[in-house]
Amino acid sequence: MFSYEVFQCEEFIAFTEELNHAINSTTPPAEVEIQCVAPEINSRISDLALQIQSLYRASGSHNTISNEIIEAISSNVVKKMEEKFSNSLGIYMQPSLCINPTDNVVVNTTASARRRGREDEEDNPRKRYKLSRDLPNVNSLWKEWSVGLAQGKPRINSLNEEYGSKWRQDSKERKYYSKRLVIINEIRKISEERSISLEDAAQAVENERISLQGCSLDKLSKVINSRNKQQ
Repeated sequence: MFSYEVFQCEEFIAFTEELNHAINSTTPPAEVEIQCVAPEINSRISDLALQIQSLYRASGSHNTISNEIIEAISSNVVKKMEEKFSNSLGIYMQPSLCINPTDNVVVNTTASARRRGREDEEDNPRKRYKLSRDLPNVNSLWKEWSVGLAQGKPRINSLNEEYGSKWRQDSKERKYYSKRLVIINEIRKISEERSISLEDAAQAVENERISLQGCSLDKLSKVINSRNKQQ
């Protein structure tokens, strides 16, 4: 069709050149909208910067400022951009989908902390260690406390150093621990007073248990505790 003579004349050729130039140089509507709203956005941001500086000087609190920033941005800049572009670009931003960054960080941090806590509990069975209930004498008790009862078993001293009281959160375990601690403290006291090793001090306390007709460790704990209260 364009081989016809009418399309080869100088007037049509000039017309097509002007048309192509107009098409290539015409600014799309979306860009026109952006150019119109850009100065206003810049003005809004400048106002926000001044507000932030004023809030910082007045309160000196980063927490207060962060809330003000979020509120200002949500109510001013975002709202203005929604109004300008929702019709021309066919974009509608649902307010319910706007996520408060602060809330998101708190939720993620809390979830992460809980997950780490569960993983920590699963990966560290040492935290759930229970004191042995069938130790026959003071020497066995001191072994559990100082070196561990067997290979792979933790020593109570290391549990206390690493986890504090977290490994014995159960009320029954805390009570049982307190009874055993009376004997351990007696061993340490004798070691210091007599300037002997802790192992020798443990044997001295064991000799006392034997002198009490080979009483149980619970009974020995009560005897020592009663004696300390009288001193």
